[in-house]
Amino acid sequence: MKFKLKLHKLPKAKKKPCFDFSQMEEYQVELKNRFELLDIPEAADPGNRQSAESEWVQLKEVVAETAAKTLTRKTTMVNKEWIKPETFALMEEKRNCRRRGDEYKKLKRQVRSLLRRDRADHLTDICQQMNDYEKRNKSKDLLSKVTELTKKVYPAVKVISIRDGQTLTETEHILEIARVLRNLVHRSR
Repeated sequence: MKFKLKLHKLPKAKKKPCFDFSQMEEYQVELKNRFELLDIPEAADPGNRQSAESEWVQLKEVVAETAAKTLTRKTTMVNKEWIKPETFALMEEKRNCRRRGDEYKKLKRQVRSLLRRDRADHLTDICQQMNDYEKRNKSKDLLSKVTELTKKVYPAVKVISIRDGQTLTETEHILEIARVLRNLVHRSR
C-alpha cells in the first residue's frame, strides 16, 4: 500500500489592527456622532427592526470604521535593546521611501552600517561590563553576561531515510547522498 503525502503551508490569519488610543477623546466624540446619526425615529419602529445579527454587524462596522478614521495604528516593532533611536528613525524613513530608487539604496546602506555599528557598540559595552565584573570578583554577574552573549544554539537535525529503512544521521553520509543526487540531476539535463 503506497500513498503520497503533500504538505501545504496554511495561510496565516489576518492580524486584527491594533489602534493607539492616545487620541481617545476624538474617537469617542466621532463614535457618539455616528451613533446619533443611526438613532433615527424609523429605527425605533418595531416593524422596521432588523435582525440582531445584522444590527451587530452594523455596530461592528461603525466601530471599526470610526477607529480606522480617527485613531492611528499601533506599530509593533521588534525593539532590540542595542538598536539606537536614530537607527530606528532611519529605518522608518527607508520603509517610507520608494523602492528601487537610488535614495532607497543609499538609505539601505546607511541602515545596515548603523546596525553594524550599534551591534558592535553593544557588544563592546557588554565586554566592558564583563571586565568590570571580573575586576570586582562578581562571578555571578559575569556568568549572566556570558550566557547573554552565548545563548544556546540548537543545531538543525539532518536525517535522511533510505529505501532499506535505514536512517542516516551522519553528516558525511548525508553529504555523499546529496553529491550523488546532484550528479544524477546534472546528468539528466
